[in-house]
Amino acid sequence: PMWQRWAKADAPDDSLSIRRILGVLRRRAILIAGIAVLVTSIAAVWVSQLTPLYVAQAQLVVSPARTPDIGADPLTPTLAPDFWTNETEAAIIGSRELARKAVERLNLVNSPLYNASLRPPERGLVRSIVGPLKAFVSDMIVKPAKEFLFGAPDAATDPSPAQAAQTADNRQEMLVDSIVAAYVGGLSVVPQDRSRIITVQYRSTDPEMAALGANTAAEVYILDQLSVKGEARS
Repeated sequence: PMWQRWAKADAPDDSLSIRRILGVLRRRAILIAGIAVLVTSIAAVWVSQLTPLYVAQAQLVVSPARTPDIGADPLTPTLAPDFWTNETEAAIIGSRELARKAVERLNLVNSPLYNASLRPPERGLVRSIVGPLKAFVSDMIVKPAKEFLFGAPDAATDPSPAQAAQTADNRQEMLVDSIVAAYVGGLSVVPQDRSRIITVQYRSTDPEMAALGANTAAEVYILDQLSVKGEARS
């Protein structure tokens, strides 16, 4: 019939469409391959620049709170599980007070990982050019200009040894505070809901520091609890 011939004439040729697509792909093969290589190279460079992060953990079993049971002998306290005990002890473990003790125990002030002034300077083409240029401008232009406009600095205005020592102490205290903040930033304390176990985790770019951070946080907490119990008995 006539309408069947028209329907066949108007139907799209699937094989022709596939040939066109394959032809376009063949003509753009170099461009497609170049884009793929570029994307792969960018991803490889980005992954190589990532700093690995290590996580270590230690677990603590918290002693339950001892509270006397109503109607029982007050001289024989019973063990009452308390949800808030874990929460409270976890807050103590993650406190800045114990973190400061951990920082002192680990001597992180002398660790280049936490004290930026102890790290070797980064070498680079831009830094090697900008550094000497800034020193030259400061010595040859900025300082003479200040002396010309404001006069030479008076020796009487120099800080006394006591003031200099106080300034050094303040700087040391600020350094310790920044290190304590960095230590707390890597510390994570997770109390369990249905048990008396507290998990102490520490994250660091150095695997040894990750283990030391978790273990030291647990050790400092245990020593602090022993100290508190010893004071209570005395």
